[in-house]
Amino acid sequence: MSILAAYEGKRQIYPTIKRPGNPPLNTRYIRRKWLDVPYARGCPRALMDIYLPNDGAGPFPVILFAHGGGYFAGDKGDYETYPPLEGLKRGYAVCAINYTLSGEALFPRQIQEGKAALRFIRANAARYSLDTSCIIAWGMSACANLVAMLATTGHARFPELEDLAMGNPDQPHHVDACMIWFCPTNLASLADFALADVEPAAIHAGPGAVMTWYFGMNLEDVPAEMLALANPETHVSPAAPPFVIQHGKPDRIVPYVQSVRLADKLKAAIGENKVHLTIFDDYVHADRRFETMHNCSIVLDQLEDLLGRTR
Repeated sequence: MSILAAYEGKRQIYPTIKRPGNPPLNTRYIRRKWLDVPYARGCPRALMDIYLPNDGAGPFPVILFAHGGGYFAGDKGDYETYPPLEGLKRGYAVCAINYTLSGEALFPRQIQEGKAALRFIRANAARYSLDTSCIIAWGMSACANLVAMLATTGHARFPELEDLAMGNPDQPHHVDACMIWFCPTNLASLADFALADVEPAAIHAGPGAVMTWYFGMNLEDVPAEMLALANPETHVSPAAPPFVIQHGKPDRIVPYVQSVRLADKLKAAIGENKVHLTIFDDYVHADRRFETMHNCSIVLDQLEDLLGRTR
């Protein structure tokens, strides 16, 4: 019996806290775009915005972006999507996705939808001028976890993490590179905060813990096997793609040592030259300095170096 089947009926949907939305994204300058494209059957929130560079015939390599928000909030149409749109200047298409939030469905629905998004991109590449020989997954915070899961599980079938009924079951769901900011890996580890020498934020305690909402049960009751299933470290193998990883030391939401540990495992599996890790001494969680044009340019440079793409 699978770990998810074993806990069927023992998990519940928690009413999540509503928080004010982020400022909206301005995309008026992008001439070629398709908004709110459904990409997964039976998932009303599984919508994708597809942006193409204003110039060029394509097909264009792809950045798949998933917004942050603790798995309980956020939207593809807010300012968080600005950083990957920097890729338009270099000839990348950007596919930004919404996914079902934890107040409506529990783990692993969000990972399943991410895989469905990749299959949709491949199945519809010709229609949207997408070059599926290069797909970069990009995410921050909770959805750094989502895209890291896509990257580390894309080489094989993981039945608990996919639902082929969402569409395009004949298409592969791997990515060619992954870029993550302040990525949580061990979703219930308070011990990692002690290792990082920072005090965890209140969101990690009690029934209001955002990961309680994600798993559908109190964090202390989540079985180790389920935590491992949701941890990209578990799935690291020599088949993993190159990674760019950035994190800040004083992060009180996600301890930076989780990024260090993930990077170490990736380096051991795929080679030191396939992983770029940057730890900033003074960046807090979701620090706006991650999102500057300067840092986005650095990130894109590193991704292109890892992929052997010429600039």
